[in-house]
Amino acid sequence: MKTWRVRDRKLLYSTPRITLYRETVELPDGRIVDDYEQFDMKDFAIIFAQTTDGRVICERQYKHGLRKETLTLPGGQIEDGEDPLMAAQRELLEETGYSSGDWRPLGRFKTHANQGGATVYYFEARHCRLTAAPASGDLEDIQIELFPGAAVTAAARNGEFGVVADLAAIMLATMGNS
Repeated sequence: MKTWRVRDRKLLYSTPRITLYRETVELPDGRIVDDYEQFDMKDFAIIFAQTTDGRVICERQYKHGLRKETLTLPGGQIEDGEDPLMAAQRELLEETGYSSGDWRPLGRFKTHANQGGATVYYFEARHCRLTAAPASGDLEDIQIELFPGAAVTAAARNGEFGVVADLAAIMLATMGNS
């Protein structure tokens, strides 16, 4: 497979959360596409976290992109220059009050194959213990819920998780465990 050649790139719009570009690209067969949009967003981490008794730490919260309340997994934005694992550890503690000394990376993936987006880093945190009060300071009002593993996969199958990044984390953490 041959790569596409970027002939021109124009910044269309930029905020601290999203940047939009329009590219002119040349395909391997010589065709030119002059309106190929690309966007960049801040990278983020998602954590499949289990307590010492094996329950999965979930959050119930309103997500404005969905325009409804949904189940999610802990996670959030990676700050500029921040190590993804450190960000995951920080987000788990801030959002849930839980921490762990047993972390395993589950992979990293781009959120959109053609337009770019962000890179999402997936982690599993085992043997989590409640060590502080949640203090996310985010816009969301978060309700923490603990689910047995089978209940999390059932909730995922039933559509209770509305964000594909959370479904991917559940799948990555439970593949081979079912």
